[in-house]
Amino acid sequence: HRDLNLSIRRQRQMCIRDRLKQALSQKEVAMNQLKESGDWNAFNAEVAKYNGAVKEINAMNAALQEKLSDYNSQIRLFNSCIK
Repeated sequence: HRDLNLSIRRQRQMCIRDRLKQALSQKEVAMNQLKESGDWNAFNAEVAKYNGAVKEINAMNAALQEKLSDYNSQIRLFNSCIK
């Protein structure tokens, strides 16, 4: 039961991360269009939003890695107890 909850939570986090990556890709296209149009104020605003999204993804990846590390530690502890 506990393993299932961890698996579902990890899957949900990866899904959120993938959606954010797709949004970043779309932002890159929009930024390129703004850059080509010469609207530098709008371009700079999009760059700031893009950088914020990148930071959010990096934080989510770090949290996911930490949870996976904790999960692996729990598995090692469990395995050592059943030997």
